[in-house]
Amino acid sequence: MSQELTLKGIALEKLNRILNPNFDSKFIWALLSGGVLLAGYQRIIQLCSSIEVVSGDTYVKLSLSSGTDAVFIFISFSSDL
Repeated sequence: MSQELTLKGIALEKLNRILNPNFDSKFIWALLSGGVLLAGYQRIIQLCSSIEVVSGDTYVKLSLSSGTDAVFIFISFSSDL
């Protein structure tokens, strides 16, 4: 089955690859991004949950801190393998 190498044929093939990607690559990217999100979950929470107030001689820092959640780290690394 030979396809013509015209500009229209190339553009249609590229459009088909964008609209209908391989299931394998979609699944692999979903696992990889899910693992990265689970591994970075604690860091994101720590960065977003800190408030600093400086007023004259007074310095107040409020932050949420907790230990690393081992379950999320284990799930993220096992999904990336």
